[in-house]
Amino acid sequence: MVIVGDRMNKRYFVAVLIFLTLIIAGYLYYPEIWREFPEGRPGEVFEGRGGYGSPVPQPAAVRTTTIAGGYGKSSAGTDFIPGTFEVGREISVTVSMVLEVEDVRNAANKIAQLAYSLGGYVQRSSITKDRGYLTIKIPKSNLDAALPQLRSLGEVKLEEMNTVDLTDTIVDLEARLRNAKAEERRLLDLLSRAENIRDILEIESRLSAVRERIERLEAMREGMKKRVDYATVTVNLQRRGASTTGKSFWDKLMEDAGRALLGSVYILVVGAAFLAVPLLIVFVAWAGYRKLRSSSGQAGSSLNTQ
Repeated sequence: MVIVGDRMNKRYFVAVLIFLTLIIAGYLYYPEIWREFPEGRPGEVFEGRGGYGSPVPQPAAVRTTTIAGGYGKSSAGTDFIPGTFEVGREISVTVSMVLEVEDVRNAANKIAQLAYSLGGYVQRSSITKDRGYLTIKIPKSNLDAALPQLRSLGEVKLEEMNTVDLTDTIVDLEARLRNAKAEERRLLDLLSRAENIRDILEIESRLSAVRERIERLEAMREGMKKRVDYATVTVNLQRRGASTTGKSFWDKLMEDAGRALLGSVYILVVGAAFLAVPLLIVFVAWAGYRKLRSSSGQAGSSLNTQ
């Protein structure tokens, strides 16, 4: 009975250990499931044509303008008119707008049509009956034409413009790219004059690393250019007359419980997948050990019998 109890305790301990490992592994790989829904609102989400992301960290120099109409004050306290930027500077522009409209879906369709008509596209969209969220990309040269048309769709509750000066970052990027291309030319010259295999292999290895760096810098430069050429406009739509009060306690409780349940299932599934190969290796090793031990025991019994 004691032996059986010890075995059960060991199996219980192993089961608990595996379960805890699954939980830990799942949490390590647990993504933000609701990240695609702005502010946790479900709806239709789709990516626009040719979307792109920021290839490098955004510089710290940001100028913000909060506007109730078409004009505002910059963070420096000077008059700032949206769409007018310092000549010769590489400026990235982001505009955020909150609009109260009669029909959210109709307004969202008009915003998408406006973006396409001005040479831009819809990068992200989430629409419900009472609320909507769109992110559109518009050529910066057409921003002055876009903003008045967006304001005309409803009542502007908030409008904010952020500008980031990327000039120094782009200049530094161009310098690094020139240096990398100059190094590539030097390596090509050395490669053409190399005579033994060892030198050729070493130069080719360095040349491969330099070309990889050039490709990476060129991709970063292209991403920076898009950030400068295209303004990002995010529009929050609110249906006029829709309740702005928060959800009831019980609604929120049930919603959070559903998310927690989905998250728990996700954690267990991901954790199980994460441990599948290690557990298989451990099982094969354990089975091999048991078989080897059984063979050794039989061989010992045969010797004792003789």
